[in-house]
Amino acid sequence: MDDNDRDDLPGEDTWDRLASTYDIYLGQITGQAVETALDEAGVASGMQFLDIATGPGYAAGAAHARGAIAAGIDISTAMITQAQAKFSDALFYTGNAEALIFPNEFFDAAVCLFGMDYIKKPATAFSEVFRILKPGARYAFTLWKTPGQNPLLDTVTQAIEMASDNADATNPLQVAALLGKPSYPGGTLAAEELLLSAGFTNIQTKQLSLTWQPAHRHEILDLIHKSSVMLDKLIRSQPDAVIENIHDNIVALMRKKEAVKTGVSCPAILLSAEKPD
Repeated sequence: MDDNDRDDLPGEDTWDRLASTYDIYLGQITGQAVETALDEAGVASGMQFLDIATGPGYAAGAAHARGAIAAGIDISTAMITQAQAKFSDALFYTGNAEALIFPNEFFDAAVCLFGMDYIKKPATAFSEVFRILKPGARYAFTLWKTPGQNPLLDTVTQAIEMASDNADATNPLQVAALLGKPSYPGGTLAAEELLLSAGFTNIQTKQLSLTWQPAHRHEILDLIHKSSVMLDKLIRSQPDAVIENIHDNIVALMRKKEAVKTGVSCPAILLSAEKPD
């Protein structure tokens, strides 16, 4: 999770493409983390609050509902358009987490829901968050759990393994590297090191039990290709000849696991840290 090995991560065009369907699919999962993240960041009425990589604006909207003066920023113009339409009382800006457009020591709290997995220069982004926070403010962000700890991701890697002759196709470290993730459980060790390097203290972690409830077993293919940069990339990195088989295997695994009845676990980790006084 350093600034030298993440140049192949998605940019504005990718997120613009997913903006119209993210809310329908993956947003139903990521939205479950909002209130816990706001709690860990200590968001309360009257605070200046920033939602980084805001996407459809869930956290900014929820912070405004708490009485905070809420703003959100995202590289995707299409996402910002949706966020502003959905949460008209918050302020939204198109911009980069690695070069925040806000002044020093302006915000009382900030969060980033599942955006750090896709920021190309995370060390720079952590330093930028530190810069714009007031002393004593807290920053909270979430990371998806990695292969072997994430049933949704494991369903996809298992389907790839069933369709592929490549023994390394679903090796957890290879998958983590492909997705731009560090080879640590949930990325927490690397993230904690970067937080400390940026100047943060009092780092805390919390496990998040998120669940996706599909309407039917084929819906997972829509979630993958219409809202998940990570899973879409993982499948499209496989040989063209096996992608249809991978899709069939995913649907079969959803049926075997009775996912429509029980839901699909999508665990994550929430980290929070404080800018010292």
